[in-house]
Amino acid sequence: MTPEGLRPASEFADAVWHEMERPRLVTIEDGHFDVHNPERYDNVYSIGIAECTERDDILRWLRQLSEKRWVTVQVIEDFAKAMIRHFDVKG
Repeated sequence: MTPEGLRPASEFADAVWHEMERPRLVTIEDGHFDVHNPERYDNVYSIGIAECTERDDILRWLRQLSEKRWVTVQVIEDFAKAMIRHFDVKG
């Protein structure tokens, strides 16, 4: 019997699979984080990796991205994940 409010594990597995299959909204190319518009993927906003080396730089770019009308929560999440991967953040 499943406690009320909990979803079956199969729903979680489906969500993980869909997350892995969707295009990344932030890619890393030629020394830039390329932030893709979710509605028009070929429309790219580039942020130099060298401009994201300090904590305050990262916060400034997150704030600047969040002010763009086309930026979604998923874009912000992908930007954070790209930085975590690139800078090899642990924990």
